[in-house]
Amino acid sequence: MCKAICLALLVSAMLTGQTGKIPSPTFRGTLKILDNQEIVLQLEADQTVSIRRTRKTKFLRNDKEVKPSDIAVGTAIEVDVTEGPDLKPVALRVVVKATAPAS
Repeated sequence: MCKAICLALLVSAMLTGQTGKIPSPTFRGTLKILDNQEIVLQLEADQTVSIRRTRKTKFLRNDKEVKPSDIAVGTAIEVDVTEGPDLKPVALRVVVKATAPAS
């Protein structure tokens, strides 16, 4: 019974946005498509994920904000997401990963 109550409280908190302490999931992969509405990421497991972007989505390289147009297709990125009202992923922050220096 206690588990059922805890689960109900957790679901209720999630639906009302009261948790605030649940970390945002992060997707890691290679940029496949970046346009004004979505980011398509090629994941390591031969899967792609489509993530919506908004005006609030931040794009960062070396902890500095960059324009989305400065990020080339094929670049390794990490995308922190949240769940949109329609339960689809929405990008909060896109971080360009540093590439290893050529030897």
